[in-house]
Amino acid sequence: MRYLVGHYDVSARRACRVLRTTRSSTYYKSRRDPLTALRQRLRELAQTRVRFGLALFNDAILRTAVDLGLDVLELRSICTEPEDYANPIEPSGQGGLKIARAVSRLVGAVDCGGVLPGRV
Repeated sequence: MRYLVGHYDVSARRACRVLRTTRSSTYYKSRRDPLTALRQRLRELAQTRVRFGLALFNDAILRTAVDLGLDVLELRSICTEPEDYANPIEPSGQGGLKIARAVSRLVGAVDCGGVLPGRV
C-alpha cells in the first residue's frame, strides 16, 4: 500500500481498494514478542547443523513406517563409511552399490510370483 501511495500519488483508501485489502490491516502493529534472541539462535543452529532438521524428519518417517509394519531401508546403517558418499547428500559409486544390494535383497525377499508390480 505504501508503495502505491508513494509512487502513484494516490490516497491510502484508493491504494487499499486496488489491493483489495482493508486500511486497518495496513496499519496493524503486532504486539507479540518478536522472540529475536530465539530466532537468532535457531538461525545459528540451522547454519551449523544443516542436516539436523532433516534427521528429525527422517526419524519421524522411520518411526511411522515401523509402526505401520512397512519394510524400511535405513540408508544411514547401509552407508557407514565416508567413502560411501560423493558429497554430504549423495552416495558415491561405492555407496550406490551398497544401496542397490540392500534394495535387491529386500525386493528378492518379497514373493511377487515372478512379476514385478505394475508390469503385465
